[in-house]
Amino acid sequence: MQPDRSLKIVMSRFVARDTFLLLLALSLWTLSATAPALAVPAAVISGLVAFELHEWGHWLGATKANAVITPARSLLSPFLFNFDSKANSRRQFLAMSWPGFVATAIFLAAFQWWLPEAHPATVMTRQIGWGLAAVTVIIEIPLALWTLAGGRIPPVPVFLPGKR
Repeated sequence: MQPDRSLKIVMSRFVARDTFLLLLALSLWTLSATAPALAVPAAVISGLVAFELHEWGHWLGATKANAVITPARSLLSPFLFNFDSKANSRRQFLAMSWPGFVATAIFLAAFQWWLPEAHPATVMTRQIGWGLAAVTVIIEIPLALWTLAGGRIPPVPVFLPGKR
């Protein structure tokens, strides 16, 4: 029972971090409407929030599939966890993968349809979003398709600050 409690504590810190980032992004968006110099930070932080939404999608899938994961040790890590490719099944890998793809589609749709056209940060935020989606399409989707087609689970080495 103790490991589950400690996982909840660690993940609650990431929830707090990412909530702060979301509030910061919203604040910068609001302020940059009248202070265009804040448009770049607004777009960059919005891109970071989108990246974290993608990661939370993966985390949700991994936890729902009871996958073996190790939470990141540092709040500075953009990744929430490391997926143990050796300890998990193909089903768990695929269950971990697809919610991240759904989260990416959600932030792309939000960036496309909800951002105000005249806002100084809109174009840059959309470009960052499409760049993040391109990484998903180029790296993550082929790994999921390989696994779905019967290939072995690819090693998923993720750099986690504070862990070697």
